[in-house]
Amino acid sequence: MRNAILIFVLLPSCKQHQYNDARLVHADSLMQSHPDSALLLLQGIDFRSIPSKADHAYYALLLTQARDKNYIIQTSDSLINIAVHYYDSIEAPSMQAKAHFYRGSVYRDQNKCASAVREYFVSIYIAETTKDIKTLSFAYNNIGYIYYTQELDEEADSIYQITEALAIQRKDSTLWVEALTQQSILDIRKGRMYYDSAEQKLTQAFHLANCLRNNAVVANLNYVMATLYSSKEDEAKALMYGRRFLTLETDTMRCEDTYLLLGNAYYKCGQHDSARYFLNKLLNSEDPFIKSGSHMLLADITKKEGDMTASLELERLHSVYEDSCRRTMQSAQIVTAEKDIRLQYHQKENRSHIHSLTYGALAIISLLSCFALYWQRKHQSKTNHMKQQQKELEEERNILSRNYTLIEKELQQKETQIAELQQEIQQQQYNEERRTTLHTELNILAKERNALLKEGYQHSDISIKMRRIIQVCKLQDKSDEALTENDWRQLIIETNKRWGDITVHLLSHYPNLSQDDIRLCCLYLADLPIQHISCLLQCTRDSIYKNIRKENGIYTQSHFSKKLFDRFL
Repeated sequence: MRNAILIFVLLPSCKQHQYNDARLVHADSLMQSHPDSALLLLQGIDFRSIPSKADHAYYALLLTQARDKNYIIQTSDSLINIAVHYYDSIEAPSMQAKAHFYRGSVYRDQNKCASAVREYFVSIYIAETTKDIKTLSFAYNNIGYIYYTQELDEEADSIYQITEALAIQRKDSTLWVEALTQQSILDIRKGRMYYDSAEQKLTQAFHLANCLRNNAVVANLNYVMATLYSSKEDEAKALMYGRRFLTLETDTMRCEDTYLLLGNAYYKCGQHDSARYFLNKLLNSEDPFIKSGSHMLLADITKKEGDMTASLELERLHSVYEDSCRRTMQSAQIVTAEKDIRLQYHQKENRSHIHSLTYGALAIISLLSCFALYWQRKHQSKTNHMKQQQKELEEERNILSRNYTLIEKELQQKETQIAELQQEIQQQQYNEERRTTLHTELNILAKERNALLKEGYQHSDISIKMRRIIQVCKLQDKSDEALTENDWRQLIIETNKRWGDITVHLLSHYPNLSQDDIRLCCLYLADLPIQHISCLLQCTRDSIYKNIRKENGIYTQSHFSKKLFDRFL
């Protein structure tokens, strides 16, 4: 029933749209609390006096809304089309959603159910973009009611569940009660197994309705409860709730539903006179569904009373009205309309996604191009920097190589002088003063020799290569250059040269030391940090720490320095 549909959709604030006619803004402010006053105000406005297209559309939308809220059947969509076409043209989503919603309501009044459902879904798709939960909730509620009247029960139940969730989200108790009520009606239709579920929903709805103090809502609940108990064949409760409904309901159209319900209850109780009293009130009803039901019950009553002629005539009329009901059903068209609108919007969304993906792809390509250019420049700069460093290292290597040659010559001279002094000291067995002088000179030469050994070690090819590898690792975390077997042999030679054949002494005291152990000892003696040693050995720092802490019987780094190296240096 049309009056059972709750439509309280507020228009958005007029501050979002510039309207020149203050009368329209005033009518909008009255719409929710005094829709009858809003209708009178709007009816007093001459459409031709409205100055702009925006105000024309606003007026058309407000007047359609006011008529709907005052339960005036609208037989033409020409007025609301003005609003729909204007708001679609300027793409104002909030107003578009409202305009399509009310065009759906106009089509509902005209019993164009498929067109109404289509407009409601258009309103839903637009409202979803603006997060307009109020419009969404009432659009779904209207769709659910149309599905219910067209006996699309499964679809209606799904829609009413969405409506209930939106009502809870909005904290709209009135809409929540209606969603629960309609779901309970659908449960009653499903049969006896769902009666308990229907009763639970109705009980919850009654609890919510008690807080609303809305007689129309409570009356509707009493009607549905009477329907439930009539289905359960509890005629006493059915009659009780039916009478309560009649004391609360003022709408004669809704009373017809109850007359049929009470007539059926009295008929089942065997009180044919009371049943005929209520059923006879429905003979002049304009609703074919009501007339079909009342004639069926009256046919059964007259048949039981023995009046076969009247019974047959009533059965014939029942068949006529039942056929009329079938002709009004638009289930197939509604399902088609829903599929079409869903397909249309899915295609629209797909096109939008394609456009978004295209723009996104172009943006990604642009970013990648910028990144590639940046990376190329950075790589070129890094390459140039590395080339410059390699050039500097090569120059340094040449200088150090020349210095190393000079140091080797000077070191040979020192070795010769030391050997001569040692020989002379041995010859001066009885001249203590001369021996003391020669020992002093020998110590000085030894210190100079050690300094030359240190400098020579630093200027050696292997030392230069190690520094080069370490420098690259600092820049790139890894170097393509590595120490070869010849390099390791050269390192051991340079280490023995500087530290007096220390690797020979180590192997003589610790014969189980491996080649890797000796290499680690040489790097450790070079006073390199663990991070640099890991670059040269091409392993992790953890593995180096483990080797330092356990070297075939030599434990901890302190043992290396204090108990091992100090012993031989």
